[in-house]
Amino acid sequence: TARKPRITKKEKEKLEKEDLSTADEQKVDRKKYAMTVYARAVFFLTKYMQSIRDGKPMSTAKALRIIQDFVDISRDQRTHFLGMTTLKQESDYLVYHQVNVCLMAIVFGAELGLTKPQLRDLGYIALFHDAGMATLPEDLAAKRGALTPEERALIARAPLVTVRNILMEKAITRATLMRVVTTIEHKVDFGTAVRDAKGNIQMIIPKTNLGVYAKILAICDTYDALTSKR
Repeated sequence: TARKPRITKKEKEKLEKEDLSTADEQKVDRKKYAMTVYARAVFFLTKYMQSIRDGKPMSTAKALRIIQDFVDISRDQRTHFLGMTTLKQESDYLVYHQVNVCLMAIVFGAELGLTKPQLRDLGYIALFHDAGMATLPEDLAAKRGALTPEERALIARAPLVTVRNILMEKAITRATLMRVVTTIEHKVDFGTAVRDAKGNIQMIIPKTNLGVYAKILAICDTYDALTSKR
């Protein structure tokens, strides 16, 4: 019978170091790849937002590959994945906002136990959830202070522009309807305020008829907005 080769102590230590080195390199590569996918998402969304301003919305189908990569990366590099949401650029707020909300929504959904196909659908919706805002005047988007009733009406119409663009893309399917419903729902009030005699809010009674995608999107949307310099 063939004798098993004996491994010396030094050789064993060397092999262990090589295994650790390979593992570290793979982690670095995955982090680099995560940043590459993030950059691709920003680039694609920048082009898409410009196409909306030009009145000729481009198809969003190619973004599905980016979303799938996000879903895969989020499972292996969750801390680094969430860390990328701190990347922001004030001059291009809408683009970075939508990409970051997409990342947070995927992790949020994963924590709730959504499947990979569901996370892909959720991420797809989140990546374009505020696309209609691209049609607003630049001075309104950057305005500081309170909005007039007319300005609020313009902003309230932005989700309808997003929905219009979704319906222009292709035939209506179940996935299309989910995108439409979630885009509208995440902008509505999620609860009814209960006030005391002085008008102070004592509690919020949540509305239970809203979809889970819309609830996740609303929370992530609000969080990113509150933690961004606007």
